[in-house]
Amino acid sequence: MATTIRITPTLSGKSSKQFNMSLSKNSTVKVSASRKENMSALVKKVLSNKK
Repeated sequence: MATTIRITPTLSGKSSKQFNMSLSKNSTVKVSASRKENMSALVKKVLSNKK
């Protein structure tokens, strides 16, 4: 079965400003080295099980 694709509406006005503020706040947040290693290990594990 296919998944229905929905077009995301363009943000404007107040919604756009809120989105841009959220992006600017989160742009400085970095993932810790240990968390990054855990995520990459999980990805490798999942990909190794793929056939």
